Amino acid sequence: RKRQWILQHAILMNDHDVRRYADYGLHVTTCKGFHWGKGDYYAERIGKHTWKDLIPLRRLLDHGITVGCGTDWGPRNVFEQIQLAETCEFAQSGYRNLDAGQAITREEALLMWTRDAARVLGWSGVGTLAKGNHADITIVDRNPLECEIEALPKTKILKTIFSGEDVFDSGDLDN
Repeated sequence: RKRQWILQHAILMNDHDVRRYADYGLHVTTCKGFHWGKGDYYAERIGKHTWKDLIPLRRLLDHGITVGCGTDWGPRNVFEQIQLAETCEFAQSGYRNLDAGQAITREEALLMWTRDAARVLGWSGVGTLAKGNHADITIVDRNPLECEIEALPKTKILKTIFSGEDVFDSGDLDN
């Protein structure tokens, strides 16, 4: 536990394994792109029984494991990744693997790409807006927690502020 080990990818994990990893105090980094891109492939090559254990975000959270998500595989758009965390959709067939019970809420997903990613990596002062933290922020054109699920990937970044400086500005806030 005191080593704060990180399990990377965590593509196929059954309940027994997740309980063991929680007992060890492991943190997890993963990407819903693995689920999206490999779901149909695993069904074809191994069997549909693997779907219940494919990127089991719900199971990981329910066992108290801190999960940080990224965009290192599959769609590069973080909002599309958050959509995949909620829909559990596969790329090839479009099948939504909701029967596996591994979907999470949009708020849980957003935290995995912000606060919890920083926690997994041991980065203090980032991932949340709080007194004493770095005030890095991205301003978007819609509320990603409340917009329609189909609109989530179309979320447009309007401005990004890093270390108090504008590092990106679409110009759309001026209108």
